[in-house]
Amino acid sequence: SMSQIAQGSSFLSSGLTKQLVLDSLPDVLLVLDEVIDDGIIMEVDEDKITARVKMIDETEVTNAVQAEQMFQKATQSARQKLLGSLMGSRG
Repeated sequence: SMSQIAQGSSFLSSGLTKQLVLDSLPDVLLVLDEVIDDGIIMEVDEDKITARVKMIDETEVTNAVQAEQMFQKATQSARQKLLGSLMGSRG
């Protein structure tokens, strides 16, 4: 159902069956409508498609992903510097 998509869960998580597609047909059609334009696939990025289906600004999703990546890089860099300083103080 649409509430499952809005909560981030997908009808594909439990495996795809014909019955499941038929039961979720409105959701399937909504996703296809957001992905395809005049028979041409316009989008394949899962985060962007999810944002469109949830009606969230795609730039917010992109910014959130970029912020998470920057945070991970900063954390990794800090960890390496800390380990380097601890290893250097032993020598």
